[in-house]
Amino acid sequence: MNTESLDTKPFLSISIIIASLFFVVFCKMEVRRLGYMVLKQAREEKLLQDQKRLVAMEYASLVRPERIESYAQNYWSLARAQQKQIILISMK
Repeated sequence: MNTESLDTKPFLSISIIIASLFFVVFCKMEVRRLGYMVLKQAREEKLLQDQKRLVAMEYASLVRPERIESYAQNYWSLARAQQKQIILISMK
């Protein structure tokens, strides 16, 4: 019985060392994988911020008062209101 316990101790210690090494390798691979995932997300965030900036610039150019006035005059045949055409309604 004593010889059997002596034979299993080296096997057990080697198994623990190998398992620990596999765990360390797995952790390093996981850190690298997560690093690549963060990099990919950062690139996607930058792309979305650029798209948001372009949409904001396009919106700003579309709602410019001069453009709206030009569009109203050219496509809807509207003209600026004259001084006597504006009616103020008071709510009392």
